[in-house]
Amino acid sequence: MTLLRRPAPEKRTITAISADGTSVTVAPPLLFAHMGETRSYTTSSGETQLVQLRAEVALLSRNVRIEGDDDSVAPALYGAHLMLHSIGHESLVARIENIEMYHAGQYARKERHPINFHRIGHVEQSYVRSNSLHNLYYRAVQMNT
Repeated sequence: MTLLRRPAPEKRTITAISADGTSVTVAPPLLFAHMGETRSYTTSSGETQLVQLRAEVALLSRNVRIEGDDDSVAPALYGAHLMLHSIGHESLVARIENIEMYHAGQYARKERHPINFHRIGHVEQSYVRSNSLHNLYYRAVQMNT
């Protein structure tokens, strides 16, 4: 969100898109004002730089969803996690793409990130991309080789 002070991101559902595609209607209504402007700043060398300030928008839903159950939420903070482990370099190839992870990761538990490449050596053929990882209890991805 493009807030000067960020109390929290606002997760909303798009309910309509204008005919010209330049605006959306969301539900429930936003609680905070979000900027959509260009600001001009002067650098220490006297040059003028333009900075675009826009709201962050992301598609959070995916067809494949990995999530913690109802007992995962506070105070437990003990969500789902995907641990990948193998005997050594390139003996495991993981291509994790276009999934959603929600209520995932295990807070303050060593090596319990939502996606964890656990001591698996070189992973040059593996990737994690175009995923939606949100409402997590630990950092999103760990590559521990």
